[in-house]
Amino acid sequence: MNVLIPNLHGILTVSFCRAFGEIGADVFVPAVDDARQARQSRYRSPLAGAYDFRKDLDRERPKNCRIVDLEALPELDIDLVLVTGHGVQRSVLKYLLPLLGRRRRVDLAYFCGNELPRYRWDLVRNLLCADELSWRRHGSATPNATRYYPWIDYQRFSWQGPSDARKIVSCIGNYDARYPEDAAFARRLVASVPGLQYELIDAIGHDRIAEHFRQASATLHIKPEEGYGYAVIESLACGRPVIAPRKYIRGRAMQHWCLDGDSALLYDTFDEARQALMRFLDDPEFRTRLQTSAAATVRRIIDNDEQNAVLKRFVERLQPQADKTLLSRLLDVRHRHR
Repeated sequence: MNVLIPNLHGILTVSFCRAFGEIGADVFVPAVDDARQARQSRYRSPLAGAYDFRKDLDRERPKNCRIVDLEALPELDIDLVLVTGHGVQRSVLKYLLPLLGRRRRVDLAYFCGNELPRYRWDLVRNLLCADELSWRRHGSATPNATRYYPWIDYQRFSWQGPSDARKIVSCIGNYDARYPEDAAFARRLVASVPGLQYELIDAIGHDRIAEHFRQASATLHIKPEEGYGYAVIESLACGRPVIAPRKYIRGRAMQHWCLDGDSALLYDTFDEARQALMRFLDDPEFRTRLQTSAAATVRRIIDNDEQNAVLKRFVERLQPQADKTLLSRLLDVRHRHR
């Protein structure tokens, strides 16, 4: 099987490459080149705004992953296009499926790591869902729907013992610009605890994140837009509990592994957050227990071998696209995006 991933950020691209490799599938990733896309307009739309993950793949590209030029897309024997993000959905329907479908049947699957309100869910026939909200709303109405938690690099984010460091970190990109109120709350919380160091990790390579986690004793994750939460999972895998507001955890997939008093410290108010953080830092026995439990909890819930088997069954049950003409699909999507 050949899988095309046209628009997916670097960590998840590597994750899916490794998972598909375990079930014998090859993955193709289009090279993102703004200058070339501008010249080759008919190829530009399916990839407009795509993340250039070549720098991530160059560091740790799995053997089954191949980066291809845009001009090579029509010649590829693609069996499955994996789509994430509502912005690329229409482009895949309009450009990629007609282009690739000239050679053979091409299936389309959506991976949902976060809630995706702008998807045309009635077009979905194959749904891989890590997000709790999307699963509850759309899983039962999709012919081939599967709960799936992407592959985790437990070797890189290994448990190497507890930490007594009076330091916490946040791993959230563009934190101040995207979530200014939450970023300000995080800094105010840290400032209220004497002697506590705080580091925001938002512009380093994925290969260095584990190092920063291990230098801290916990991570502070105050972010409203989160479903699967890779940074949260990788923090837990290193044995670093997550400090987060209950309102951002409740009802989402993270509630399964962010367990209050076991692998996480959850709060409703500033005072509750401060008291929980103070206890965590000042009680060595409590801190060590949470750190040890965090590493064990995430490995118990997200087992890579089990999830590979889940992905294999999903691929074996792939359903063809909804029986609509391309024009009707485009009209439906265009109407939805007004």
